[in-house]
Amino acid sequence: MYALAASPDGRFFASGTGTGGGVDIWRADGPTLTKVASAPRAGGPALQVYGLSFTPDGSLLAVGSADRTVRFLDLSTPRTPRWTGRPITGPGDYVFGVSFDAAGRRLATASGDGVLRVYDTSDPARPVQVAALGAAGRVPLYSVALRPDGAQVSAGGGPEAVYTWTLDVDAAAERVCALAGDPIGAEEWRRYVPSVPYATPCGAGRPGQPAGSKG
Repeated sequence: MYALAASPDGRFFASGTGTGGGVDIWRADGPTLTKVASAPRAGGPALQVYGLSFTPDGSLLAVGSADRTVRFLDLSTPRTPRWTGRPITGPGDYVFGVSFDAAGRRLATASGDGVLRVYDTSDPARPVQVAALGAAGRVPLYSVALRPDGAQVSAGGGPEAVYTWTLDVDAAAERVCALAGDPIGAEEWRRYVPSVPYATPCGAGRPGQPAGSKG
């Protein structure tokens, strides 16, 4: 068994194997797990599963597998699971990890090609990739976790390595501007990019310093 996930209410578990066993659904009866269903076969006769993640309401399960896809399993009725929506086919290698944010509107994936991808899953039938983030040296990524508010994502890969990225564009821009040094002024702008209208970089420049000033 390579993947295990608990539903948010703790009533059900999903398990997956990397040996072609597909996805099984289990009901939690105290300390005992009772298998209640197996997902229909998908991706050929043997779906090798490495990553599982429930949406916050427990009705949908993301399934990352060896065929470089992420599929969605409808668990609104756990005893009769069914595949739904369009599979994600962007990753370039095994999908080892998947993680929803607390709202269930974003899904992050970690794969063997060393790229962490983030998808807008507001409509699971039409997931849209919104970010592709590469680890240093493109080491394989094996696990992933989205911060509950979706503003930050971390992935584990390589020997004892954890990589973290911010998904908050405003926060990222603020950090870049804080580290960028003196902003370019209007005169320099005209010298280097005369064909483009001047736009004040980083708003008003560094904190406490007007744009274009040299400190």
